[in-house]
Amino acid sequence: MLSLHRMRSLLVKFRTMQINQLRGLLYEFGVTFRAGRVAGLDEIRERMAELEDTLPRSIVLNLLEQLRRINLFEEDINRMRSTNDAPQSKVAERVRCGSDAGQRRSAGIFQGSNAS
Repeated sequence: MLSLHRMRSLLVKFRTMQINQLRGLLYEFGVTFRAGRVAGLDEIRERMAELEDTLPRSIVLNLLEQLRRINLFEEDINRMRSTNDAPQSKVAERVRCGSDAGQRRSAGIFQGSNAS
């Protein structure tokens, strides 16, 4: 489970880097957006027609490509989140919580050591 968490954390980091790069690129052209990931991306998408009219074509193409990458990161992050939240198999659940038999055995071992 820890490795899945690390992989998801890395995807979040990549998404953040991509969004910061996008904001920096647009800032060079005097374009600013609301703070926050969701609010900023929503505003970019809402103002896309305006941006296409004011920005050079190469920048608009770069903007569209970066938005596509951000969408892919978000899909991957959501997929990993749903995988992590999925119900565990019975075996994995027993390993995580400890099986009843294992708990009884270890309790017996500890009780036996106290009797000596």
